[in-house]
Amino acid sequence: MYLAGVPIRLSGSGSTQCSGRVEIFHNRIWGTVCDDRWDLNAAMVVCRQLGCGTALSAPTLAHFGEGTGPIWLDNVQCTGNQSSVFHCEHSEFGEHNCEHDEDAGVVCSGADIRLINSGVLGRCSGRVEIYHQGAWGTISDNGWDINDAKLVCRQLGCGTALSAPRFAHFGEGTGTIWLGDVACSGRESSLTECKHSGFGQHNYAHYRDAGVVCSAVSVTNVAPTGTAAQSGTQASYSASAAIDGSRNPVLVDGSCTLTDIGPIQWWSLLLPAVYRITHISITNRATESQRINNAEILIGNSQENNGNNNPRCVIIDSIKSGSTRTFNCGGMIGQVVNVKLKNPNEVLTLCEVEVYGEMAAPSFSAMVAGQSIEVVEKKLCWSDALFYCRDFYWDLLSIRSEEEQKEVEEVLKSVSFTLTQRVWFGLRRYLKGDTWFWMSGDSMNFTHSETHSVWENTSPCGAIDTSDHSSWTDFPCKEHLHFICLRDIQGNEERVEFFSSIRS
Repeated sequence: MYLAGVPIRLSGSGSTQCSGRVEIFHNRIWGTVCDDRWDLNAAMVVCRQLGCGTALSAPTLAHFGEGTGPIWLDNVQCTGNQSSVFHCEHSEFGEHNCEHDEDAGVVCSGADIRLINSGVLGRCSGRVEIYHQGAWGTISDNGWDINDAKLVCRQLGCGTALSAPRFAHFGEGTGTIWLGDVACSGRESSLTECKHSGFGQHNYAHYRDAGVVCSAVSVTNVAPTGTAAQSGTQASYSASAAIDGSRNPVLVDGSCTLTDIGPIQWWSLLLPAVYRITHISITNRATESQRINNAEILIGNSQENNGNNNPRCVIIDSIKSGSTRTFNCGGMIGQVVNVKLKNPNEVLTLCEVEVYGEMAAPSFSAMVAGQSIEVVEKKLCWSDALFYCRDFYWDLLSIRSEEEQKEVEEVLKSVSFTLTQRVWFGLRRYLKGDTWFWMSGDSMNFTHSETHSVWENTSPCGAIDTSDHSSWTDFPCKEHLHFICLRDIQGNEERVEFFSSIRS
């Protein structure tokens, strides 16, 4: 999910897609939320954020089991109207007085919107149906447009809308037509919050049922496109057998991989691009199924230590013999997926690994001052561009010297697509102040700026003007521009903690 730049998921014993221990991904690691002040309003926000309907309860005291790792949030206070739990009042990230026996959870009613009859297009396209007064019903297409479709796609975690089909494109529904004359502004978090004619009020029959086609139609199993490796191989059980498209759990049939016995054993998949990974499915062998127990799934962009230093999605407690189990990774970002055993002198067996995710936007790769950068062919406001770079790469690019500036100018001249007139980079100015600062936290000591105006109501964002000597200019942060990401992880630099309460 792309929510305030921070993925969120529900985990724990007895968890489902819409109930479980609340976990958030921050500073490259999953952590929990303390139940101090946790209530139904906070649960309502989480349920809405996940597209899981309304909140039924807000369990406390580790109802879904104790989590591991950091406790990221404490003293969360929501009104219930926020679009993200990160917009609620809370203590600073990592500041708390709790243990994991106070981990917070939610129980949601379940998704109150669904897509039906998508056929080969997958779960993110179809006829739109909503759940109201105990029954599913359709939407009349009177006034239905791409803005309405965008909200549906966002609500379902299906990316953005590609089209808004009308006239029962996905077949006629049955039962009640719940909504008509829907008009969404884009600020709503749920379709039923948009203007409409009233529940059950409409002028047409089911031949006018509305539909959507979302961008996440492309979220498929991308594992077969990658290159597999592992710590060692027994006999002819190669690493690539785990991505051959077969869930056959019988080891001797040749569709499973098997590592050597020795130090910590691992299996690694290098994907051809960076992906936002929603979930991973693993098929276990039919015999000696306990060998997968307590293995970790790791996802990230680092190839150091064979990819075993990346953030953890989950610890696999068990997978039944010959069965396939799916693990929710909440939109973690990475090009490398690993399955690693925690204990030495054990054998890792995998019969199929399926990785589902959305590829990063097309981009132009280049080198500046010995560092890899990406000029991204996607138009976002400045804060979304910042979060995008931090999700898929490292940060918005900072330019620290005249030499770097000249190299960036040459890159922008060589980009293979038509750039917006201005391009975002990692520069911002304090409100009503003269100090500009980079996203690494250092103040600017090299400048290529035009004369800046004084902004009274907001702090402007830094952009490079691609049409005029690549000079730097202040520009309204809400504008949607292409942008430049720094790809390489800067291990010795702290990034500015930046949170946006308004998503443009």
